Amino acid sequence: MDKPFYCYLVQSKNGEMTLHIKDCLHRNDGIRRIFLGSIYTQFQAMNLAKKHSSDISLCQYCMGEQQS
Repeated sequence: MDKPFYCYLVQSKNGEMTLHIKDCLHRNDGIRRIFLGSIYTQFQAMNLAKKHSSDISLCQYCMGEQQS
């Protein structure tokens, strides 16, 4: 089982949801905004985002950090 980590649920202007690990430098890159301005565990963020969008992704930079 994956260990829990805190993340931001971020939404782009077109409604696309992306999870960013708390310390990711790309979470607030100008075309996106922090959704509700809150920190969630990955499980909580995924459940919240599923209510708004059926397709949620993890930031490609965060994904690389999680694999190392």
